[in-house]
Amino acid sequence: MNLKERFSNIPYNLDAVNIGSGPSYYDFDWSAIPEISGCNMAIVPEDFRYDARIIKCYGNHVKMGGVVIVVVCPLSFAKNDYLYKDSFSEKYVSILPASDVDLPKWKYSLYKKLPISLKCKNFILRVLSGLCRRLKKLFSCKKAGALSPIDAMVKGWVSDNKYLNNLTDSAQAEYYRDVFKEKENDLKKVIDNCRLHGLRPVILIPPMSGELRNNISDDFIQSFVYDNLRSATDDSTPLLNYIDDKRFKDESFYTNGLFLTPENQKDFTKTVWEDIKKVL
Repeated sequence: MNLKERFSNIPYNLDAVNIGSGPSYYDFDWSAIPEISGCNMAIVPEDFRYDARIIKCYGNHVKMGGVVIVVVCPLSFAKNDYLYKDSFSEKYVSILPASDVDLPKWKYSLYKKLPISLKCKNFILRVLSGLCRRLKKLFSCKKAGALSPIDAMVKGWVSDNKYLNNLTDSAQAEYYRDVFKEKENDLKKVIDNCRLHGLRPVILIPPMSGELRNNISDDFIQSFVYDNLRSATDDSTPLLNYIDDKRFKDESFYTNGLFLTPENQKDFTKTVWEDIKKVL
């Protein structure tokens, strides 16, 4: 189901929704709790800017007093370079108004009136990207082994953030002070938009496998996540933190160290809902 179909079929009078990027999208399965009405509104990839806009435009699908789970990842407050390219925002054309999509007006109008043009563009880019990968592999002199899914994820996070060399040195946070402020303001907008709809936001830090967690130092998490959350939230916004939860450390629970497998999504969703009932 494409994005337009997903959001066109969001029911009303929901008890709970989750928003965010990959970990949010792959960690929740509301069918595990049939006694409530829940919906997965996460989009891969996503940032706080668009979380706020999703709630602004679709928060009316959640009943008054309903819960919005806002998922925060290790690099949610960093500046992933791809988030600021037109190609990142283009996918929102089908579900958000022009005022909420960071694209030139002519480009938004083109993709809105002729969605086939965006599909053709993306198809061509995928073909070219695949061709480049094959040529690079063909002419590469190195014969290094393929990276594990976890190593590939860590390498991707670092390469997408200009000033990062690793996920262990907390001193790197000094390069991101202005970015942190921007992201904190974006998260505040998410929370504000929830409350404008009469909804209750809950911040959630998702679990990860033990192997992936070993690549990220406690000091790094403190500087890149906890310090920013403290600045962006208040005491009335509950925080559920599963990053070191021993129940979800097993490598077999994940497809890549971060995204839960379908069978474990159900257990996690049940766990989260029980915890939400305790804090609200």
